[in-house]
Amino acid sequence: MDDSEKIGTQIAIGSYIAQAMGDRARAEITIVQPDQRPVPIPHQAPRLPDYFVGRNNELSYLKQLVFENKITLVAVHGMGGIGKSTLVTALAHSIPINQNFPDGVLWVTIGENPDLISILGGFAAAYGYNVQGYVEIEERSKAVRSLLYEKKVLIVLDDAWDIMPINSLLVGGPKSFTIITTRQAMLAKAVRAKFLELDVLSEEESIDLIQGWIGEQMLDSNLDQAKELSKLVEYLPLALELAATQVIDIGWVSVLRRLRSDKQKLSILELDEAQTKRESIRNSFQLSYERLDDKLQENFRKLGIFAYQTPFDIEVVRVLWDLSVENTEVDLNKLSGRALIKRVSETRYQIHGLLHQFIQELMSPQELKIGKFRHAQGYLEFLQQNSKNLERIRLALPNLRLGRDNAIDFLDDWGSPIILKYVRTMHPILYQWGLWKENLEWMQIGINIARNTGDKRTEAYLLKEIGYAYRREANFDLAIESLKQSQILYEELDDLAGLGAVIGNAAIVLMAKGDFDESIVLYHRCLQLHQKSGDQFGIAQALNNLGDIYLGQGQYDRAIEYLEASLKIRKEIGDPFWLSITLANIGAYYRLIGDLDRAMETFIQVKEIRENIGAQDRLAMILQSIGEVYFLRKDYTRALNYINRSIAIHEQLGDWGELILAYNNIGKIYNAQRNYEEALKYYKLGKTIYEEKGGSIKVYSIILSGLSRVYEELGEYKQSLLCIEQAVSIQRKIQYRDLTENLQYMDLLKCRTMA
Repeated sequence: MDDSEKIGTQIAIGSYIAQAMGDRARAEITIVQPDQRPVPIPHQAPRLPDYFVGRNNELSYLKQLVFENKITLVAVHGMGGIGKSTLVTALAHSIPINQNFPDGVLWVTIGENPDLISILGGFAAAYGYNVQGYVEIEERSKAVRSLLYEKKVLIVLDDAWDIMPINSLLVGGPKSFTIITTRQAMLAKAVRAKFLELDVLSEEESIDLIQGWIGEQMLDSNLDQAKELSKLVEYLPLALELAATQVIDIGWVSVLRRLRSDKQKLSILELDEAQTKRESIRNSFQLSYERLDDKLQENFRKLGIFAYQTPFDIEVVRVLWDLSVENTEVDLNKLSGRALIKRVSETRYQIHGLLHQFIQELMSPQELKIGKFRHAQGYLEFLQQNSKNLERIRLALPNLRLGRDNAIDFLDDWGSPIILKYVRTMHPILYQWGLWKENLEWMQIGINIARNTGDKRTEAYLLKEIGYAYRREANFDLAIESLKQSQILYEELDDLAGLGAVIGNAAIVLMAKGDFDESIVLYHRCLQLHQKSGDQFGIAQALNNLGDIYLGQGQYDRAIEYLEASLKIRKEIGDPFWLSITLANIGAYYRLIGDLDRAMETFIQVKEIRENIGAQDRLAMILQSIGEVYFLRKDYTRALNYINRSIAIHEQLGDWGELILAYNNIGKIYNAQRNYEEALKYYKLGKTIYEEKGGSIKVYSIILSGLSRVYEELGEYKQSLLCIEQAVSIQRKIQYRDLTENLQYMDLLKCRTMA
């Protein structure tokens, strides 16, 4: 197109505007004159930083919208420092502008107090037009909209805060593509924009961004430090950039030390004499905070009471804010819409860790004191209402721990009764999860408070449960000592049900030590006490435990009689966890009598129950049982699969006793496959853990027996004999049902070693 054609086009546009706006347009829009230099096509996008990384999915999504040419308005939403502007800059530099937007790129940073007259004038001037005669925003907006109507322009309205400026700046025609970046979700909804929510970077992207800033100074040896830095700032792009800048100045050690400190975390994330949101995380957050009204600022500050980096529950926010459910949801949605919190599920929200630190700094001492009380009370109510919903409790565990600790800060005031309620409610949940060490921690806190307040009933109960927990930790001496103290208190209280439970726990400890005869005596006494007190749960428990011990003794008919009686009561009570305990023992009965189909059917039923209630350690146990059935069917691949799944859970929970059994079972499978080196490895692992951590002496004897057979296959007969002699010595004491077989095997080995 030559100059005369360009001028003709400009005159045509002027006529179009005149028709649209009346005669006034002819006088107030200045057309480029023939002797003037042609106006270049504008490309106003900022320079793309050399260190731009990641965002591939989001960038691809925006490109797709551009290329499809169906959507003309998109809003990129996210918290301050998330990288909204950088993403859109990357878009403007990554697409063929001449092809997709031959009329250029218009870019304006709107901010909180935009000069709309100047912005609109700049849009017009970019194409050689002067619209200074339009002094009213609405008239000037219409004029610019008319000028751009036929153009294919990429228009970026960056950092938008309010709807009114946006409405005035939506001047692109049907061929243009407009992108808004904003922290305000409602703004995007108000203009019916396609919505793109921007989240933090991945760990890999974060490390790449740090590398981009630090350059050659970033060595492979700094990788772990870069990972820690990324985690400490929770992968927020602006924070990563600012922290990397500080690394260049003062080094990794100083930056990481200050980031680990709550008091110094935000101060390290700002440049010297920072003034703008790009120079300081605190300044960036302050912009969003100041846009809230006074009441919403107050409520936002109170969210600093929740556990760091942990979602919080709407029921507890309601208690914290002292609002109705409806008003709580309204304020949470306002904060979410302003990208200050993030909704992670229907009932749970989360705040970025750096924002969490920012609002904690703003809390007054009085707000902190009241917040601790309401947080502790709110999560106690949450715990009591959701005690059967183990998944909700698991997700809230960091806040439940914090609620307990908040109450501990006020022991002399209102804390003691709240803590005891926490402990009494949490104990059975931690028991089901198999978190024995944490359970001991909770119960020890409760014991100290019960003693200080003279609450003997709670003290007796917790001592009983501590005894059982010590047994699971294979610390039998401490277990017996705690149970003795509990028994004395229950006798003082004349509590038959409590006394029966203590004796039942003592029987479990004796059984774990291999004293089966005394254990049976105590179980029968336990059953009598529960029957006398009418405690149905205790009766079911005693019947179950008697069935379990008779299984170990090989008295299968007697065992199933007790187990079925227990199962009947369990079903009447309706507690799925304890029902699964008895069902698991019944499955073991079927396995022992050789009915593998019914054993598998029962074990699968138990597995489904435990998956539904989230009882992880018990789930691991039943996975082992299923693996053992597959082993008996000679399906070694599936057997290994199930037992390895069990091992992963036991290792995560630190449940050494069950881990020993799992390693024994793995060794048994490899032995059956004649893979003796692998079998030896796993038997030795189990043996080492027992010798270092303790555990079931019965399982230890089984491991020694397995080791003996592997050593025999490897031709190490003396070592084999030593192991079987140790195993037989233990099994004689515990009246092991397969003792005869091992005695015969030991005699055979003696003959071989003498030959």
